[in-house]
Amino acid sequence: MSKENYYLELLLSKCISLKKSKSVFISYNIYNESFVQKLVQKLEEQGAKDIYLECLDPFYEHDLLQKLSLEEIKESKYFDCSIYNDYARKNAAFIFFVSPVPGIFNDIDDEKLALVSKIKSETKKYFVSKEVSYKISWTIVPLYNEYWEENLGINNLEEILYDICLVDEDYLENWNKQIKQSFDISHKLNKLQLEYLEYQNSLGTNIKIGLPKDYYFESIGDSPVLVNLPSYEIFTSPHRLMTEGIVYSSRPLYYNGAIIDDFYLKFKDGKVIDFKAKKGQKVLESIINFDKNSAFLGEVALVESDSPISKTNIIFKTTLLDENASCHLALGRGFGKGSKKKLLQKGINFSDLNDMVTYDNNIGIIMPYINDYKKDTIYKGLLKDNVRKEEISEKIRLLYVALTRVREKMIIVLPNIDTDKLYFEKTKIKSFSDMISYVYYEIKDYIKEVNVNCTKDYLINKNDIDYNKLKIEDTLVIN
Repeated sequence: MSKENYYLELLLSKCISLKKSKSVFISYNIYNESFVQKLVQKLEEQGAKDIYLECLDPFYEHDLLQKLSLEEIKESKYFDCSIYNDYARKNAAFIFFVSPVPGIFNDIDDEKLALVSKIKSETKKYFVSKEVSYKISWTIVPLYNEYWEENLGINNLEEILYDICLVDEDYLENWNKQIKQSFDISHKLNKLQLEYLEYQNSLGTNIKIGLPKDYYFESIGDSPVLVNLPSYEIFTSPHRLMTEGIVYSSRPLYYNGAIIDDFYLKFKDGKVIDFKAKKGQKVLESIINFDKNSAFLGEVALVESDSPISKTNIIFKTTLLDENASCHLALGRGFGKGSKKKLLQKGINFSDLNDMVTYDNNIGIIMPYINDYKKDTIYKGLLKDNVRKEEISEKIRLLYVALTRVREKMIIVLPNIDTDKLYFEKTKIKSFSDMISYVYYEIKDYIKEVNVNCTKDYLINKNDIDYNKLKIEDTLVIN
C-alpha cells in the first residue's frame, strides 16, 4: 500500500468521526482535487451521505483582492463563510486541508487582508462556538502541493509531510503511542502544582506567565479525534492577569496569506500594553484590539524541542506545522472544565478571539488565527433568527408532548383567530396561538367560537371569584 493510501486510512480512523452525523464538510485548495475525490469515495463507502466540498483557489482570491476596493470586499459574497454554520447545525464532521502557496498575498494591502479575515470570522460564529467546545468533529491536516514545495526550496516535501505525520505501515501504532506519550506528560505536569512558567532567549524575550491554582494541561489524548494532524503539544490556560514581560518573534508569521514579521508583544498585569511589527502591523493590530479581552492570554502550549517537525529545521510557513515545531501562546479565549462563571473565577480569560502565538524553544514566533468576531453584523441578525427558530422548535416540541399526553381529548382556549392575519411563515411564530393560526385551515372544522368577554380589571381580586358559579357569558376578571 502507498503512503498516500496510509494517509487516507489515518484520516478516516483518527481524524474524522461519523458517529454524530453522516454529513461531512471538506475544505481544500483546487490543486488537491485528486486526493480529495479519493477521500470522498472512501467516506461514501463508510456511510457518509451529505458531503460538502469547499474548493478554494488562492490564485483567484489573490486576483480578486487586487481588483476589489475595501467597500467592494464588504459587499462580496466570496468571503462569506456562513455555509460553515449550516453544516455545524447538521453536526457534520469538518476536515480542513492546509496546502498553502506562501507569499501569494505579499502584494495585497494589509488593510484588505485584515478585512477579509474579519469577514470570514464573523460569518461563521455558530460553527466556531461548536468547534471550540468540541461539539462537532473537526480536524486540520496538511496536504502537499508543488507551489508550496518550490517556495520552500526543497524537492521532497510530500515525503517530509508523511514523515512528520507518522505515516507508514504502522500509522495506527505510531499515533496510539504518541497519544499515550502526550497524555503521560500532561498527567505529570498536572501533578507538579506549578505556579508559573518563565521564558528567556537571546532576542530579548523575558516573560513570566502565571498559572491558575487548579490548572489542567491537556493533550491530544483528551479529544476523541486528532484535531490537528500532526499534533505534539501539551497545553493549558494561564491566569489572565498574571503575565508580565516581553516576547519577541524569532520567525515570520504567515497568517491567512499575510506576513507578520519582526515583532514583539509587551505584557503588564496580563494584558498586551505595547506591540510593534515591522511588517504586518495592521493585521497584528486587528488581532490585539479584537475586543476588550483579546489582549490577554488564553493558552500556553509546550512542545518538545526534538519533535518530528522541529527536527526538520524547516519553516513550513503555515501555522499548523510551525506551531508544532515549538512552544506557543494564544491570545483570547481560554478553556477548561466547568461553567464560564467558574472558569472566570479561576482567572481563565474569555474573549471572542482565539489567536495563536508561537515561539521557538525558549520563545519566538507568534502565530495568530481568528476564530470569532464580536461587533453587530448582518450575521448577528441571522444568528438571532436562528435562536428564534430554536425557540419555536422547542415550543412546537412542548405542544407535541402535551398532545401525546391526552387521554381522550384536549380543549385549547385561545383568542379569536383573525383569518386576515394568519401566520404562513414559521419564523414569525411567537406563541402557541400563532402555531394554531399556522395550521388554521387544517383544523378549522374543530374550532368552536365562544364569548368569554375577558377584561383586565385588576381592581377585582381573583380570590373573590366563585369559579364554580361562573357562566360562559360572564365577564372574567383575573388579578
